[in-house]
Amino acid sequence: MIKTFAEHRVAANLAMIMMILAGIWAVRNMPTMLDPPANFPLVVVEVTWVGAAAEDIEALVTTPIEQQLRTVNDLHELTSRTVNGYTYIQAQFNHDADMP
Repeated sequence: MIKTFAEHRVAANLAMIMMILAGIWAVRNMPTMLDPPANFPLVVVEVTWVGAAAEDIEALVTTPIEQQLRTVNDLHELTSRTVNGYTYIQAQFNHDADMP
């Protein structure tokens, strides 16, 4: 094949032109979006308990929720933050997790 293109310069130039035209056609037909939708495998739990101390919320709310979330398949990272009257729990899953 290399010998054929070396001997016939017109064939090599035609093949190059066809490849360039095919590349231009492919780029023009490629689907593009300015802001594509992204699905992040993330679950956020927020609980408000007015007047409760941070220790009470952690013992009665945050710890049981964390224990239940740790049993879920494909869990990647679990973080939580507890302050007076409020707790925030974030569970991040693997990207190939089945999130209905």
